[in-house]
Amino acid sequence: MSLIVKGVSKRFDATQALDSIDLEVQPGEVVALLGENGAGKSTLSNIIAGTFAPDTGTMTWRGQPYAPAAPGDAIAAGIGMIHQELRLLPDLSVAENVFVGRWPMSGGKVDYAQMNRRAAEQLHRLGLDIPPTRPVRTLRVAAQQQVEIAKALTLEAKLLLLDEPTAALGAEETDHLFEQIDQLRAEGVSFIYVSHRLEEIARIADRVVVLRDGQWVASHDSAQVPVSRLIEDMVGRNLDRLFPDTGEPRRDEVLRVTGLSSAEGAFEDVSFEVHEGEVLGIAGIVGAGRTELVRAIAGADVPASGERN
Repeated sequence: MSLIVKGVSKRFDATQALDSIDLEVQPGEVVALLGENGAGKSTLSNIIAGTFAPDTGTMTWRGQPYAPAAPGDAIAAGIGMIHQELRLLPDLSVAENVFVGRWPMSGGKVDYAQMNRRAAEQLHRLGLDIPPTRPVRTLRVAAQQQVEIAKALTLEAKLLLLDEPTAALGAEETDHLFEQIDQLRAEGVSFIYVSHRLEEIARIADRVVVLRDGQWVASHDSAQVPVSRLIEDMVGRNLDRLFPDTGEPRRDEVLRVTGLSSAEGAFEDVSFEVHEGEVLGIAGIVGAGRTELVRAIAGADVPASGERN
């Protein structure tokens, strides 16, 4: 009843994206798939989800050979992938998004009563108390992600691949997502969980698999692994070399931003200074305005007000 991946490889032109990867996922298990950007996590996930075929290797799903030619084949087999970039239609209702492409019909027309009832059942299963008739564009990002999960559950998915599911979530929303994952795996649903937030792994995963440069480099039978060890697995060197002491930054100011506001409302009244030799971090969840701020500082977008010198 598990997913078994054996010797899967994939090359894109001159890039060996995956090289003889093995992976196994048991029913009701959460396997964390870790690695730096370009390690092969998304390539492996997309092969399992049927986006493209491997060059070599085999897969077995629930005791049967598994070789999806398209995502529809994977969905039909009970495997769904929820991407970091949500793929919902904002002007349609929650229920219409849950059943998009397979709306229940009656007498040649969409059976909205049945569609809304079935969508409401899955939303309730996830603890999402919103009407199925509500337009998706009015939902917060966390709720939109739950709609994606509800869509997969109506397909009777038994394995869900989650690609950076908490990238757009705050702490409270992340806790709620983890509660939903706990509930679903108690029902026998399995997960492959891709994330760069290593502090989450001990909370949500049962096992950890680490890829680097398209190759398997480490597996841990428990997720109770120090973050420092996971980082060393991912990058192939110890933390002393990863974060060398560069000393105190100099006092000379190289950038000053004063009262900067976005013309589109993405950020407002931002001020800070950067000194020579200093690394300034700009943090925030998806949609917080980080990219827009950097674009304005770089001159790619014209701000509504403020100065940068």
